[in-house]
Amino acid sequence: MTASELNSLGVALARQGRTREAEQCFVDAVRAQADFAQAHNNLGNTLLEQGRREEARACYQRAVELKPDFAEAYNNLGNVQRELGQLDESIDNCRQALRLKPDLADGHFNLGAARFAQRCWEEAAVSYRQAIALRPGHAEAHRYLGSALRELGRTDEAIASFGEALRLKGDFAEAHGELAMALAQRGDLDGALTSCREVLRLRPHLASAHLYAGFILRQLGRRAEALACLEKALELQPDLPDARRNRGLLWLVEGKLTEGWAEYEWRWKCPEFSARPFPQPLWDGSPFEGKTVLLQAEQGFGDTLHFIRYARRVHECGGRVVLVCQPPLVALLSRCEGVEQVLAQGDLLPPFDVHVPLLSLPRIFGTTLDNIPADVPYIEGDPQKVARWRDELDGASDFKIGIAWQGSRAHCGDRWRSVPLSNFAPLAAIGGVRLYSLQKNDGQEQLGQVSYGERIVDLSPRLESFDDTAAVMENLDLVICCDTSVAHLAGALGRPVWVAVPAVPDWRWLLDREDTPWYPTMRLFRQHRLGDWHEVFARMASALAEHVAAPMGSVLKLSHVGWDQRACERPPTESDLADAGGPVLASSLVPPYELEAECPRE
Repeated sequence: MTASELNSLGVALARQGRTREAEQCFVDAVRAQADFAQAHNNLGNTLLEQGRREEARACYQRAVELKPDFAEAYNNLGNVQRELGQLDESIDNCRQALRLKPDLADGHFNLGAARFAQRCWEEAAVSYRQAIALRPGHAEAHRYLGSALRELGRTDEAIASFGEALRLKGDFAEAHGELAMALAQRGDLDGALTSCREVLRLRPHLASAHLYAGFILRQLGRRAEALACLEKALELQPDLPDARRNRGLLWLVEGKLTEGWAEYEWRWKCPEFSARPFPQPLWDGSPFEGKTVLLQAEQGFGDTLHFIRYARRVHECGGRVVLVCQPPLVALLSRCEGVEQVLAQGDLLPPFDVHVPLLSLPRIFGTTLDNIPADVPYIEGDPQKVARWRDELDGASDFKIGIAWQGSRAHCGDRWRSVPLSNFAPLAAIGGVRLYSLQKNDGQEQLGQVSYGERIVDLSPRLESFDDTAAVMENLDLVICCDTSVAHLAGALGRPVWVAVPAVPDWRWLLDREDTPWYPTMRLFRQHRLGDWHEVFARMASALAEHVAAPMGSVLKLSHVGWDQRACERPPTESDLADAGGPVLASSLVPPYELEAECPRE
């Protein structure tokens, strides 16, 4: 047979699914005619179908060398390079394919896939749309367009794209799974669970389907069922990182910290986490006398504020501690005990010997519920800024409450943790109370949308960094907020803080308790029903009204002291209050307490 005949036979066999026989035909074709570019390309396709990516890449490379205007081969080369993680090369070759053949739908699709792998969601969406314009029935393009839109937070558009993918291909299990996650993002957890069940019906042995179900069930608060789904996912794919991480989160919220920390380390294998690569080794907790350890902030502001408490313990292991964190935290954390130098992310780093992410420190130090380092304050405000705010705020006789209601909308769970400002209305209605807005960025627009906006003093224009917010907090009587960085800042400063916690809490708030071992001055107000903040703030208002019922002149201030300091080991009694001449503010915070007379804060 001629090379051309062997190539044609190989194509026919490949269409019948007889991949190995097709491969042999293409091998024979290129042996018969070494410069047969089409046969090299087709051989690459059969090798790629068998998962032999490097061999496939070599075939595609040879095809474009032999035929420089071979658009399809450039496209195939870009595709396999993406699968090999060679993203820049992949993009270059996909673009070359499109220069040669602008109407190549698969070229736009593969360019979108490479951009998606780079987490360039907007660019990926543009490429997927171009692929769809050229081939409207391209179900995969609709599915991945939905994925890119979901990452961009355009949830309704994403749901529409997944719906179109499923219209084109009803048994598209992956699209059902993506739809489930988008519905969850929009808040339709029941609809999300229905989509998950459809994935499981279509692909009962698909590990990611059980992972999706576990995630949704965890959001619904059905922890036992969620854990069973994650266990099934891991039975099918033991190294599935998201299943391991989510199992760790379930264990952490249940207080099984030792098991939870170990599983949480799997986060580094999840796509949304990317550790900064360093040639220096990870620190394992061993002494490093005379050496330097680099502490890395890795997630949100709240996480950095939460876990910087471990800096002192790291320093006690012997050497120099350098912290690299988010720029708005640099000034504040420069006064953190145990840290010698603080740098902003992106700054040139000094020499160091070992490094460690902040959220790995609880595992390294063997943190359990019994030994959480909870001495507060472990952060302090700038003394000069604190003094300036004291001069300004001490003239106000009202009970001063700092409020924040909105976390970052980029957070995957923001729908559940953030609280519409309208829910704070019962607090504003209490006589003798003045609300001060500590809200920055997302959510500030709500100040102009509530009827009681004139009762809120908006401090946001003057809060340029967390250092400024900390200085204000040092001069407030109480902070009330949702589960966001403001809560962690107040807790780290040792200020009285009430936190509105969703029915399905973040792992660190544990379950069924009003206090938290992480922050002794914090009180948790939990939702009893998912999404119902009205009842939560009614309880808060009732508690607050008790604290401000007496004339402010007869009210004592209450400050919390660290667990290792000398203090009362009980809340103040009726006798204490009678002797003092009035009620005590925030008396429902957890012990120990220390009463102080009406005097300026130091």
